[in-house]
Amino acid sequence: MEVNLTSGMPEAAALDEARAVYLAAFGQPPYGETAEMGQQFTERVQRYAREREGFRLVTAHDDDGRMTAIALAVLARPGSWWRDQAAAALPESLADRWLGGLCLEVVHLAVIPDVQGHGVGRLVHDVLIAGRPAPTAVLSVHPLAEPAQRLYQNRGWTVLNRKFRTQPEQPPYLVMGRGL
Repeated sequence: MEVNLTSGMPEAAALDEARAVYLAAFGQPPYGETAEMGQQFTERVQRYAREREGFRLVTAHDDDGRMTAIALAVLARPGSWWRDQAAAALPESLADRWLGGLCLEVVHLAVIPDVQGHGVGRLVHDVLIAGRPAPTAVLSVHPLAEPAQRLYQNRGWTVLNRKFRTQPEQPPYLVMGRGL
């Protein structure tokens, strides 16, 4: 298993592979993401690499060189859209503690289905959050994504809110936090 950490704009081939991993994982239930959403993932990675502080993309490759997992995070401060949405969904005391002036926003963690449950998610998770300057990390997870929830809980994450929505039509996601 090889793990790579990118803190700048990924090469086009790596970004294409990352999109394929994203779609393989998030195309499955409960997410059901489409090819169009895969393109939005690519655009998000490119935008975050250019514009967001603390951009990190972690990729894992098996012994044959096939990309099997990705993890994406950025640093978030007040004024960052997702961070402010999460802060508004929490009581002020929780928002101050977990989001404060700086937190690590875990944007995505995806593992292709045929290697899920074999420790690859734990590996990219741990590389993603290692050595970050923020005191805490936050993320959201689909309420039916039980394997993802188990991964995070086993890595020390705690549920902060079970009713988080950024869009009215989406199910209420869990907001989770972890001290760094």
